[in-house]
Amino acid sequence: MLMGKIYGCRMQTVLSKEERYRKLAAKYHELAKFARPAYLGDFYRGVAVRYLFMAQEVAKRWEKETGHTTEPRPPNVECRGAKTCRPRS
Repeated sequence: MLMGKIYGCRMQTVLSKEERYRKLAAKYHELAKFARPAYLGDFYRGVAVRYLFMAQEVAKRWEKETGHTTEPRPPNVECRGAKTCRPRS
């Protein structure tokens, strides 16, 4: 039971970290669109790309550690074990 709670909390932390990085990437991408002078837009685009790479790294690390992806499952799919998924009845 405790392991499930720890695993669930860790999953939430990973998902929130990945989501935060993706939101920051989107924010800096938007800033880059309207930035003046142009070199500032280039800088913001670089920051956006860095945040996307950070989000991907968090997701890869999670998948490597657990064998699961951070992609959410459809609500009608039940997974047991690392790789066994089947439609809920």
